[in-house]
Amino acid sequence: MNDNTNPAMVSLESDMAEIEGMIVNARRALMAGERLDLTPLGARISALCDGIRGMALTAREPEAVQRRLRAMATDLSQLEAVLRAGAQQDGIDLPDADLPDGPLSNTDKDGR
Repeated sequence: MNDNTNPAMVSLESDMAEIEGMIVNARRALMAGERLDLTPLGARISALCDGIRGMALTAREPEAVQRRLRAMATDLSQLEAVLRAGAQQDGIDLPDADLPDGPLSNTDKDGR
């Protein structure tokens, strides 16, 4: 992305980089057997989503943001898999996440 002419994009880049780092660090910690609170990660993601909703993006920016968010969603899914594997080893049965379909899902409301 690196659109230095748009201060909102610079801030968005920084926020996404911070979240990506948090995901990597959380996955490492979980794979090392550490227990950690993922609440701060959830709060940062929520704040990022709120910020994106309020942005006025130029024509090329939405695609770049969407690509990066899709990659972040994949990373979060991998983090969840590591978390679930660790919980299963500890004999803990985690409930399934009840997440609504969002704008990054691969289908629309009609299943397309």
